[in-house]
Amino acid sequence: MSGFIFLTFSPAVFSQKVYTPPKNSKTEKEIISALKAKIDADGVKKAVINPAFFKVKSNWAYLRGLPKVNATEEEYYYNVKALLKKSGDKWEVIKYLVGSDDFADMNWWKEFNAPKAIFP
Repeated sequence: MSGFIFLTFSPAVFSQKVYTPPKNSKTEKEIISALKAKIDADGVKKAVINPAFFKVKSNWAYLRGLPKVNATEEEYYYNVKALLKKSGDKWEVIKYLVGSDDFADMNWWKEFNAPKAIFP
């Protein structure tokens, strides 16, 4: 007797593509707003986040950017790297670094079980 195994997959499994949120989209605004709120709450100078690398897959987002303090303060540029996860309808900052080196986020995908495809 020969046996067959049939596997079925939901189309959602295959439709979870990696993408960069369009400029000024709802997704971009929600993610950047969540990151700004966390950075501000931690006492880092208020910043405007300008993503240089920004990827989303399913409920995960990763971005690298150059924050810039508001025009009313002395201008100061520094790197920011952030990993966020959407829970329900809210994006939460899982981890972020300000002013870190290029390799500090290298293993976040392993550490937080995030999709590797969203990282550079």
